[in-house]
Amino acid sequence: MTIDKGRNSQINKQHNRGLVLKLIATGQCRIRAELARQTGLTKMAVTNIVSELIDLNLLIENVVEPDEFLRKNAIALQISPEAPKIIGVLIFRDRCEAVLCDLSLNIIRRERINIEQLTRDLLIQTIFTLIDAMVSFEPDLLGIGIASIGPIDKQTGTILEPRYFYNIKNVEIVDILKSRYDLPVFLDHDNQCGALAEMLFGFGKGFRDFILLGLSRGIGSGIVIDGKLQFNNQGLAPEIGHVSIDYQGLDCVCGNKGCIEMYAASPVIRDTLRKSTGRNLLFRDFCLFEDDERIDAVFIDVIQKLAAALVSSVNLLNPELILLGHDSVCFPDKYVNLLEQEINRRKFTSPSHVVRVRKTYFKEDSQLLGAVCNVAIQAFDGKLLFGAVEESDS
Repeated sequence: MTIDKGRNSQINKQHNRGLVLKLIATGQCRIRAELARQTGLTKMAVTNIVSELIDLNLLIENVVEPDEFLRKNAIALQISPEAPKIIGVLIFRDRCEAVLCDLSLNIIRRERINIEQLTRDLLIQTIFTLIDAMVSFEPDLLGIGIASIGPIDKQTGTILEPRYFYNIKNVEIVDILKSRYDLPVFLDHDNQCGALAEMLFGFGKGFRDFILLGLSRGIGSGIVIDGKLQFNNQGLAPEIGHVSIDYQGLDCVCGNKGCIEMYAASPVIRDTLRKSTGRNLLFRDFCLFEDDERIDAVFIDVIQKLAAALVSSVNLLNPELILLGHDSVCFPDKYVNLLEQEINRRKFTSPSHVVRVRKTYFKEDSQLLGAVCNVAIQAFDGKLLFGAVEESDS
């Protein structure tokens, strides 16, 4: 993995502090020597930064036993239990969830409220209820991150007009939460958040270029290129779910024809399986019966359709990895392997460039934990936590 390098100029000290915090929080470095080697900073600069972070109650030291990486007892660094925590909120069609985490993404507390019917006001009140529970448990907070079904406008902090979402639209959720809690609030598309969590802490950590594909009521995506999330100047996320696989195909709610989500969204797969088998099961339950020939035939067809859409994206972006999130984490492994085989068989680039396909590291929690990462990345980029730190030689 390519590690961001430290910067030795005066104007980049906040960046350096954030980088050191990131490498420790994400488990990429444990000791000062590793930090100096990975960042390119001098040992003295690393020592100064670490001392500041300890003084700020962000890091603590521990003596660790030798292992395959450390040949002798060493003073290891880790996130302090006294460091401020982060609230993450997931806004989804059938539920809202909140989680309280530390900077290493360890879950401290979580709450969930299921949704059957919803209005704009009830959505806001539901989010208040979840966040209030977290704030009452832990008042020392760095910020609130929101992962929402899209489309969203990152620049204005607005949930625009998600499909199949009770006709709720134009919710200025960032301003609403800032006003109530007086904390930094950051909003992003749920699958972009999932990709961020995987990039910082999950299976994306070893890759600079990857796609996260989330199957649910629709099909969404998060894309990382050269270690950066991709979005336009409004913060609109890429929508692989609306890549057409048939220009004369089914009419999609977006106005296009043949969009992949019309054929491979999880409710569509479930309904096809119910018709094929006569069994009234949930999507995840059907995934347990891969040996049933009728179920196997449906999944093979779905994989072929997903491959058709993903090959177009692979030919455009040349990712190293595709991560399957949301309901697709329930896919039996043989279909994940088949999808990888089909993508690599059909793509344009040479056979030496193999695109890996696997399920997300955090399974169905990638998007929720990604909400936390919306805030954590601000600290790791030096934009939070360090504004009041005095200038030094680090």
